[in-house]
Parts: sequence; C-alpha cells; structure tokens
Amino acid sequence: RAYIVVHPVLVDERPETRTRLQKLIDQRQSMSTTSGAKPRRALRVYQVDAFTTTKFAGNPAAVVLDADALSSDEMQAIAREMNCSETAFLLPPTADDHDIWVRYFTPTSEVPICGHATIAAHYVRATEGGAFAARRVRAKTGAGILPVDIEPVGRDFEITMTQGAVEFAPPLRER
Repeated sequence: RAYIVVHPVLVDERPETRTRLQKLIDQRQSMSTTSGAKPRRALRVYQVDAFTTTKFAGNPAAVVLDADALSSDEMQAIAREMNCSETAFLLPPTADDHDIWVRYFTPTSEVPICGHATIAAHYVRATEGGAFAARRVRAKTGAGILPVDIEPVGRDFEITMTQGAVEFAPPLRER
C-alpha cells in the first residue's frame, strides 16, 4: 500500500518561478509548435511513499503515467527535478509478452529495476484507473518481464511484485 502525494508539473505561470522541468517542457512545446507538430500534453507527476499507508513515511518514488511522448533525456530531466532515489515512467507495451513497459531513472542515470518504484507505479495505475479488478500484470523492465499482482483491499490496493533472479551487469548506458 502507498500514500500518494500529487505534484503537478505545471506549477506556476510566472516566468521567474518556473522550474527547470517546466522550462524544458515549454521549450519542447515551442519547438513542436514552430515545426508544425502537434503540441505536447501536460504531464501529471506523482510522488508516492511506497510500503506504507502513513503520510511522509515509507520509500518515496516519483511516477509518470503516459510517458510515451517523452524522450530519454526528458525522462532524465524529470527524474533529476523530482530528486527521488528513483522515478518510474510508464509506457505502452512494445510486444505481446508484456502488458506495460516501465523505465526507471535515478537523478543521474537510468537503472534496470527498482522495487519500491515498481510498487508505486502500479499503485498509481490502480488508483488512477478507477474500477480495477484483481489481476496480474506483466511488466517489462530493464531486468526482464516481471509479474506484478494488483489486488483490491477495501477501498485501497495491495501491490505485490515477484523479482527475477539476481544478476550483476554494468549500468545501462555502458552496455
């Protein structure tokens, strides 16, 4: 279970108080508009305390739903701005062997997997998705395809992930 704190990306319209993240989004929107491309939509960024039901306890992770329009550099910028140990970005599946693709970034680099960010990401999906029946989701990660069970418990959800075998490898950018 988790407690969710929502941090909207579009925080303030005054230029002197805009965050670095908002400036990056504005720059991309400006480039899209001048190139004739469709403008990008606003993002909702969540900060979730995983492994707890108590506010400001547990393990914090940031979560971005519908991240398919973001580049890797933009994901990295968002992770740096959120400054959690990990930020999870949810993307549509790329093949039939999984239901969702999750990418994880620390403030400085992409990592293959993060347990508490996985729990946080699927908790946000369950709570934002409205009615959500118990089910197993196959999540593609940098560590392979992992089963994640989502079970309604009263008016809340319990998220359980099964991790793959431990494997040591160089960081993703060095592969």
